[in-house]
Amino acid sequence: MTKSEHLRRLLGNDPAVSPAVSCWYHFPPAFHAPERAVEAHLRHLETFDLDFVKVMNEVGYPHEAFGPSAVARAVDDLSKLRELPGDAPPFDRQLEIIRLLAERLGGRVAMTATIFHAWTVLRRLTQLPPETHGLPTIDLQDDPRDRKLTLWLREDYSAVAVALAAIGRTLANFARACIEAGADGIYLALRDDWVDTPANLAVIASRPDQPSDAPGLSIYDELVAQTDRTILSGAAGGWFNVLHLCGRPLCFERHVDNPHVHAIHWADRITGPSIAAARQVLQAPGAAAGGPKALACGVNNSRTLPHGTPADVAAEVRDALANARGHPLIITPGCTYDPDAVPDENVHAMVAAARGREVS
Repeated sequence: MTKSEHLRRLLGNDPAVSPAVSCWYHFPPAFHAPERAVEAHLRHLETFDLDFVKVMNEVGYPHEAFGPSAVARAVDDLSKLRELPGDAPPFDRQLEIIRLLAERLGGRVAMTATIFHAWTVLRRLTQLPPETHGLPTIDLQDDPRDRKLTLWLREDYSAVAVALAAIGRTLANFARACIEAGADGIYLALRDDWVDTPANLAVIASRPDQPSDAPGLSIYDELVAQTDRTILSGAAGGWFNVLHLCGRPLCFERHVDNPHVHAIHWADRITGPSIAAARQVLQAPGAAAGGPKALACGVNNSRTLPHGTPADVAAEVRDALANARGHPLIITPGCTYDPDAVPDENVHAMVAAARGREVS
């Protein structure tokens, strides 16, 4: 049985197969060009004998609409955003990485292609991106990008809505192109805590057309949820679509019913919900449209993986297995990790424990 076959059986809720295991991190700029990116992904896969590859995405979003500045400086700039084809530059470089990896993997190992959802993309388009990705911050920070988006919501709510819809349709085209290039699915990373901040909710509550007693105000529900569904519909041809709830998820339940999602990934050890609580949500009658969704979680990426011992990592894996109670489970850290801070022996321990081997 190849690793792809193993993963397919796991996602199909086959009780005879063991949990899968994988992990990932952002490669430095020297490994962003297609050929070097492919080698970096394969070296990581082979070093730790992982069950699938998450194809990292460092290429960004097409920003030519904003001219030489490459950023949106005012809310009026958002009208320049249009739906684009899935292979528009720099997406074409990401697709080349996927094509090359598909050739090398030959279908034996599955790969899921990273896509950041529309709100994260719009947030990034407000300023030039850094050259390297750090570990995500869990709790909200005082960030100029968030302040700018709050201001734009206040100035022209509909302009933000139209821009997000255009980005969502473009990302759906990109998702479709990723699968056509050889990916087995997408890894859609979203952050609803960046969307429904107190400042943003104050904007929606103050709209003249908003009843003062309206329950459940949510910019995510009004503007972003549909773009996430659009992107996932673009990935409908994939069999391994992972939904990553980054940061501190505000409402786990609202993300579990999409029929095109096959696994939910989040930092259970840091933000919750616990594996037991998530399992109950996914197993509730009618909760998971499209069949059972695997849990992808189990190891603390910011504390245990970098600072614990191999035995500590293995203990978290065993605890995850116990709390999953037979529900399809993929052992992963809660998000990316810093390879300079994480000892290789801890990653090896995570893989060994997931496969039931003794770790001292």
